[in-house]
Amino acid sequence: MTAAARPTVDRPAFLAGLRASGVLADARLDRALADVTFARTARDAAELLVASEALTRFQAERLLAGKSDGFAVGPYAILEHLGKTANGRVFKARHRRMNRLVAIEILPAVTTAAEGTLDAIRAEARHAAKLTHPNLITLLDVNQLGDRTYFVKEHLDGAAVSAVSLENGPLAVGAAADMIRQAALGLQHAHEKGVVHGHLSPVAILVGKGGGGANERPPVKVSGFGLGRFGSVEGTTAGEYRAPEPVPATPAADVYALGCVFFHLLAAHPPVLPVPPIRYIRPEVPSAVAALLAAMLATDPTARPTAEDVALRLSAFGDAGTGEHIDLNLPAASYSAATSILQHTSSASPFAGMTLEGDPHEQTPVAVPTRKGKPRRAKMPAPRGRSHPLATASVLLLVAVGVTVALTLMLKRAPAVGH
Repeated sequence: MTAAARPTVDRPAFLAGLRASGVLADARLDRALADVTFARTARDAAELLVASEALTRFQAERLLAGKSDGFAVGPYAILEHLGKTANGRVFKARHRRMNRLVAIEILPAVTTAAEGTLDAIRAEARHAAKLTHPNLITLLDVNQLGDRTYFVKEHLDGAAVSAVSLENGPLAVGAAADMIRQAALGLQHAHEKGVVHGHLSPVAILVGKGGGGANERPPVKVSGFGLGRFGSVEGTTAGEYRAPEPVPATPAADVYALGCVFFHLLAAHPPVLPVPPIRYIRPEVPSAVAALLAAMLATDPTARPTAEDVALRLSAFGDAGTGEHIDLNLPAASYSAATSILQHTSSASPFAGMTLEGDPHEQTPVAVPTRKGKPRRAKMPAPRGRSHPLATASVLLLVAVGVTVALTLMLKRAPAVGH
């Protein structure tokens, strides 16, 4: 059944699902049920509960689809589905007792199915958990639920640079240089601790919301440490952002991937081999920046600079504020800890085996309005060289009226004949 054909539940079933879901504590549930006493339909009830912040949009849509499970992972309440990474799916969640917002990345069962893989992932995660740096997303916990392994991470209110690039197009040199500089500082700290990333891409570099000053640089953090040797071989990490050498999990390979991200931010598309000099695309890029980017993308790993060198050489170009605006008012699904803009896929649910009836990220055909208001329908212009049928009819009608009025005036002014 397609998304457009999926039915939604009626009001009694929606309220029954709300009771069974455990999303709201008893006292809050009683208030919520009282708030929707006069709601005529399930959609009306969902809109009221979202408006009062009793439910998130994700929760309301899942309940409208007739699903009363999939709202919790261990001690965490699932608030939103944020997107897909190279390793699994990421959800915004809140610890029920500590009331702390986190990002939860849930791995597909196939990732840990091979013997010894789960132990290796946990060992690598223990190393990643030791990383503490302003430019790294902190790994808080690794846990198990059924046959699913999930990572609990620091939540950053912002967007992946993939979403920033998609929304803003080619970035100004100063903005792009500062993002890469900050990411390089995070990589430098990890490399000094003996930890490599292994699958760096625009999805794994996050830009947080800053204070909004004209010259203020938004904070940048690298996410995804702990799965460097276990990342998916599907998608962008296997192609445009992966180093050409056989073993991609090295500091030099991380620098190559960071160079690919830098190219992406400046050109608004990933590099394609052979990578052209960036100044062919952006002539205004300073020669020193172009030379550094070329070195980062060197096919010989020994010819690449270290992450520390990258940060140092970019400091002169990224630190000074230039006043360019970076739009972070992106769709909610792009706010993430290592996510891209939400794309629906047909892959198995990350909660399969957790008594869920379907993917918790699937949206129902009844979209709960956001606070930004209803979307405007785009106007379809008439094809060039052809007039719209209604316009043609209007013109003919005006001509006919004009002729009638003119004839009437002429007859009134004509001299009388006879007598």
